[in-house]
Amino acid sequence: MKKINIYLISAFDQNINKKQYTFDVNQILIKDDSTCASAIKKVSEKANLIILIPGKLKSYIRVNKIIKKIKVPIIYCSIDNNDLHDKKNSIIRNVNYIIHGFKDKSGQILLESAVKIIKYHGEKKF
Repeated sequence: MKKINIYLISAFDQNINKKQYTFDVNQILIKDDSTCASAIKKVSEKANLIILIPGKLKSYIRVNKIIKKIKVPIIYCSIDNNDLHDKKNSIIRNVNYIIHGFKDKSGQILLESAVKIIKYHGEKKF
């Protein structure tokens, strides 16, 4: 069985209990558009799923360019529902899954959703 790798790219630490899962959860902390885009590009070759929680970055230009090119499913987590009305709109159009209203304590629920998404893509022979 192929090892499943989930990459959590976030502007803040998620404190997720990774030991209870049978897959690898790797967290990469980012601070701006450039580090976020670089992280996505770096992990896209080995990830089964990317979870993106960028927080409130000043720009999303590089992130948008990268996510248009990769084939790995991405969950975009917005911190507030206002993301639909600002510059993050272009990210939302280019990702597979969106979770609006993400809160600090939502990490475990997010990983349970990730498992279902990976199983779904596995069934499609992703």
